[in-house]
Amino acid sequence: MLIFSIILLILVGIILLVLEILVLPGIIAGVVGVLFMISGNLLMYKNYGNTAGNITLTSTLVLTAILFYLALKAKVWGYFSLKGT
Repeated sequence: MLIFSIILLILVGIILLVLEILVLPGIIAGVVGVLFMISGNLLMYKNYGNTAGNITLTSTLVLTAILFYLALKAKVWGYFSLKGT
């Protein structure tokens, strides 16, 4: 059950961070997302050791980078920008 909680914590953090960049104004969701990701990674290091922590940290960074790339490549910004003058 703990591993599910850690994975959920990291995924919610990534989702909040992506939403902060693309949709939500302000910095609250981004800060909360980063804190969720950090706490999930720290819990993984504490409960499962260095190897599992390193794998989780690397996976988190790669998944976050891929999601940012896909979100920006899909021209999501066009849906939220003003079209008129």
